[in-house]
Amino acid sequence: NLTGSNAITGTLTINANATLDADNTNNYNLTAAAITIAASGTYTARTSTITLSGSFSNSGTFTAGASTLTLNGTTDQTITTNSQAFYNLTLNNTGASGSDDIIISGALDIDNILTITDGDLDLNTNNPNMTLAGNLSIASAGSVTKGSGTWTFDGSGSSTWSDSSSAIQDLGAVTINGSSKTISTSTNVKAASITIGADDTLNITDDTLTLTGTGTVLTLTSGGTFTITSSTVIYTGTTTATTIGAVNYNNLTLTPTAATTYSLGGNLTGS
Repeated sequence: NLTGSNAITGTLTINANATLDADNTNNYNLTAAAITIAASGTYTARTSTITLSGSFSNSGTFTAGASTLTLNGTTDQTITTNSQAFYNLTLNNTGASGSDDIIISGALDIDNILTITDGDLDLNTNNPNMTLAGNLSIASAGSVTKGSGTWTFDGSGSSTWSDSSSAIQDLGAVTINGSSKTISTSTNVKAASITIGADDTLNITDDTLTLTGTGTVLTLTSGGTFTITSSTVIYTGTTTATTIGAVNYNNLTLTPTAATTYSLGGNLTGS
């Protein structure tokens, strides 16, 4: 067990058969340059805060509990997940543009909140799937580089999608698929495509949703809800034929950068 909040100037390595516990009573915090969890090694984080200036590499077991992992480096950092979940993840890499990437290796599953204060969430290098159960907050200096993996809002209850970056970040192929999950935007947002699950809701009231993909880019599954009060949906997919989703719209704008044919996917109804 940790016996106090610890600062390690180098790498913390948890080898096979070793278990590091943040302590169930005190939930001690940990600051390090990097963490490596070897195969058969275990880190039980409980409700602690883990702060890393380098990378997080997991080949063993990481039990997130209700912990927060913060990456605050000044050069590129890597998270190797071993397909195990985090609870809260905060990215605050203050490196120069091009050297502030947080590169994800393995499926990234966050059971609560993702905050991108500074730096670039790189989902393009390894194309992982991304799953988020809580709020998404992208600050003015934050960014996301999408890959070919999917982005799923899961979990239950209500969460927010907020993007205050200088250029609204394209999350790629987004699905809302939880247990009666509601995602409400609080800023303008962007995705290549959106699929809303059977008992789920996307609420874009007062905001603009930009869809950058082609083909079928907005799907409302029977039983799902798309709330559009005072909102705008913009289709920007270019060249390849794109289907306009058969949902109600408040304002609808088609803005390709080259000649593009759009087809109605059903009766088109305004609010």
